[in-house]
Amino acid sequence: MKANVIHSAEYYKTFFDFLSWSARKNISYHLQYIEWLYHLKRQEKPFLTALSLLNKTLIIEMFSIVECILDELLTSVPVQMADGSTRRLYVNEYSQASRLIEQAAYYKIISDSIASDIDKLSKYRNTIHIKRYSPKKKYEYDAYDDKILNENEKAFKAFLQYLWRRNGVSYADFAWPDLSFAK
Repeated sequence: MKANVIHSAEYYKTFFDFLSWSARKNISYHLQYIEWLYHLKRQEKPFLTALSLLNKTLIIEMFSIVECILDELLTSVPVQMADGSTRRLYVNEYSQASRLIEQAAYYKIISDSIASDIDKLSKYRNTIHIKRYSPKKKYEYDAYDDKILNENEKAFKAFLQYLWRRNGVSYADFAWPDLSFAK
C-alpha cells in the first residue's frame, strides 16, 4: 500500500460477497476506517495515552465487524433444525456478543477454535468502559498497549480467513489495514 492511500470501501466489499449488500457496505466502511486509524498511528506515532486510546478504538472497530458478520450469518444462513426442517434463525438484535459466538459455534457457522479466539476479542472489547480506578486495575488510558492490540488483530484475522475459506473467497491479495502482525 502506498503511504497515503486508503483503500476504497468498494475494494473491501469484494471480499464479502457471501453477506448481504447492507452488511458488506457496513463492514467495508469500518475496514476503511480501521485502515485510516492504522495510517494515523503509523504517521503520528502516538504514545502513552493517545496510543492506548487509539488501540482501544481499533479493538472496538474490529469486534464491531465480527458482531456484524455473526449477526448476518446467524440471521441469513439456513440452519438445519433438530426435526430436519430448515429455517432462518431468529437473533434478537440486542443479543450479547457471547450469545452470538455461542450460537455461531453451535450451528457450525464458525469452528470451536475460532469461537474461542473471537470470544477473547469479545472479552477485551467488553472491558472497554471508563472505569473506576483501583490499585489492582490499570487506568483506562493505560490499558490497551500494542501487545493487547496484536492479540486482537490475530483473532480478527483468523476469524476473517476462516470465513473466507469456508465461503470460497480468495483473500491472498487482501490488503490488511496495516495490522501490526502483518509486518
